[in-house]
Amino acid sequence: MPDPRNKKETDLILETVSALFSCPVDLLTGRGRSHALADARHVAMSVMRAVLKHTFTEIGMVFKRDHSTVVHAVQKVDSSKKLQNKALDVVKEYRTRIKSYPT
Repeated sequence: MPDPRNKKETDLILETVSALFSCPVDLLTGRGRSHALADARHVAMSVMRAVLKHTFTEIGMVFKRDHSTVVHAVQKVDSSKKLQNKALDVVKEYRTRIKSYPT
């Protein structure tokens, strides 16, 4: 299970991805499989892996998915220039938001 100390960071990444991809957080963690929603979810998973250093299993628990789905998501973002750019946008926005996030 993800470290409870990182819950605010996990939530903030979900909120940031939600805002940048214009989709509600509950859809990110839901079962939807549309292309746009899957891309947003993959970026969120990849950013959690890179920034928070969560394990694949921990990230899978956040999204109610198996660790192998998270591995695939991270690999997909790594191999797609478009998704890499979106992930960088999320990281930049996350870092801006975390400074003013209530503790």
